[in-house]
Amino acid sequence: MYIRTRLALLFMLILSVVLTAFSVTIYQLTKSNLLTEIDTDVRQRAAMLTLATHPYPQETTMRVPKLDVFASPDIYLQVLDQRGRVLASSGNLGNRTLPLMRDAIAADQVREARVGRTLLFVYGRAVIAHHQLLGYVLVARSPQTIYFALGSLLHILIPGVIVALVLAGLAIWLLVRQAMRPLERLATTAADIAAAQDHSRRLSPQGPPDEINRLAHTINGMLQALEGAYQQIQEAYQQVQKVNDLQRHFLIDVSHELRAPLTPLLRQLTNPYCWEISCSRSAARDLRPTAPSFWSAGVWSLWRVRSSGATRTT
Repeated sequence: MYIRTRLALLFMLILSVVLTAFSVTIYQLTKSNLLTEIDTDVRQRAAMLTLATHPYPQETTMRVPKLDVFASPDIYLQVLDQRGRVLASSGNLGNRTLPLMRDAIAADQVREARVGRTLLFVYGRAVIAHHQLLGYVLVARSPQTIYFALGSLLHILIPGVIVALVLAGLAIWLLVRQAMRPLERLATTAADIAAAQDHSRRLSPQGPPDEINRLAHTINGMLQALEGAYQQIQEAYQQVQKVNDLQRHFLIDVSHELRAPLTPLLRQLTNPYCWEISCSRSAARDLRPTAPSFWSAGVWSLWRVRSSGATRTT
């Protein structure tokens, strides 16, 4: 696998992690903000409805206003007495009843609840007058529009991440390919030098003085050192050849000079009268002092071998 492909895949992997983390963060922040907006909205509407149902100073019963004034298509309102009986409901509730969760009202919390098949965020407040509980107001809002918006956001984020990864991977692949072209030229030139065995050729770096340019100069320095070493080897080889030639001529001259004095001696040693039965080792020892000193050792060694062979034969 090419380096540019590995770099592109690595970049895409890192970018996918970053984009996924970014998308998840955006989704969670958006969801949290929208749900917080629902929480704030139902609390504000409940506060307004509580004021509208609060009795006049001289009265001890709740007022029941027209709830449709405070409602909207995804807002549900209901007023209950202290026993939980429905006093009034918004028109979009129909015959349905919002759940009365006294523990949530006491804790001042917004709870999720299902009314039929509809998921609602329900918030309730107690209506208290003259330190007496008169009833409850319930405000519910459907998060359907919120979840629809979150679903639309997911449909944007997921394809967006995929398209961004593909485009970024293609862009980084092309950029790395463009950046690697000087290296490809250097590799081609180095291969040509190796194939031609021409140590005098050098790389020709181009472009700005970056890492690739420095690499080319380093390779040129290495080629210069190799060329110098090769020349030294060639000179040493030529010197060895000269020494071998001198040695060969010397051996030829020595052989020629030794052949002249040894020939008469060999003729005497091969005289058949010398190898008669009467010829003994003592006669051979008598002849030894007459031999020249520079070749006597080898010649007389041969003489002893031949003499011993002749004695054993007799």
